[in-house]
Amino acid sequence: MHSNFAEVEHQALKRASSSRKDRDKNLAEAQHLVNEYAHRYSALLPGATGLGTEAMHLELEAWTLATLNSLEETELAGLVQNAERARGEAERIFHSKFVGLLRDNLAGIDDRLAELNRNLKKRPFHGEFYQFKKDADPDFAPIVRWVESATAEEQANVGGLFDVNATMDGEHFEARRKIRELLLGEVEKAGQLEEHLSDYRNYFRFDVEMRDAQGHNRATLSQRLGKGSGGEHQAPFYVAIGAALSATYRIERGDDGSFRGGMALAIFDEAFSKLDVQNTQNALAFLRDLGMQVLLAAPNEKYAILAEEMDTIVSVYRDGGAVSVEPEYIRPAARQLLARDNPFKQGSHG
Repeated sequence: MHSNFAEVEHQALKRASSSRKDRDKNLAEAQHLVNEYAHRYSALLPGATGLGTEAMHLELEAWTLATLNSLEETELAGLVQNAERARGEAERIFHSKFVGLLRDNLAGIDDRLAELNRNLKKRPFHGEFYQFKKDADPDFAPIVRWVESATAEEQANVGGLFDVNATMDGEHFEARRKIRELLLGEVEKAGQLEEHLSDYRNYFRFDVEMRDAQGHNRATLSQRLGKGSGGEHQAPFYVAIGAALSATYRIERGDDGSFRGGMALAIFDEAFSKLDVQNTQNALAFLRDLGMQVLLAAPNEKYAILAEEMDTIVSVYRDGGAVSVEPEYIRPAARQLLARDNPFKQGSHG
């Protein structure tokens, strides 16, 4: 029995010594952290002197508890309220600015496609009529649906953008979730999608649809690539490049029929080399309908085909080392005469 008591006493003293060391270590670490806090935030620590180590720690403990209570009950509470107000204001601005601007831009896409399609409606290529079409990109379809319905919604019905407690089946939850991920960078694709988010044109996939004169036999350019002849490939190329240049130059037609925008210059080398007469003239007419100024280089055999659609023709001749340049200016009357001789337009002239 005596040896057992001695062993218990030894273990107790050993544990007491270890506990004192741990306490002293924790107290030193606590004092270091308090001093660091005071230094960082210019806080005034208790200034009592002549106290023992134990009393000093008790005073620091009381000061720390009082400071924590002050932060939690007053300052932090106020900051939380301010943060909530700031979040609400940010969401209000986001809804009115981002959603509103995006809605206008998406409507602008519809207007632009409608204008392009009006110009294409009267110009067949290889017996077909082209129309631009758009489909929402699956990645952005929820955002498009949200934005398109925003005009009929009150902001309160849209839901908090960063409301993590929103129900999974809530209206436009997917749109809010995706935008939240983009803004907070919570997914691997966030960097890629955020770049798309800033350009409203990336919300859709665009294609060119072809139909016959009766509106049947629908096909798309993406389906036809690699299948048609050179001419069938060139026609949609000129249609697409004309639309792209018109959008790039931001050309707009005024109420008086005049065009406003950039310089609207479209430059082609060996232009329309694989298109027949009718398709060449329809392509040029389409570019003109868009307000484009076409500058092209073509061989002499294309003269009769192109002259009717040109304002100026510059012929370049080489004789040995001498080069001569002869400009011709096609006046409206000459253009009308050429049109009368055009077998594809004879039905439109009396």
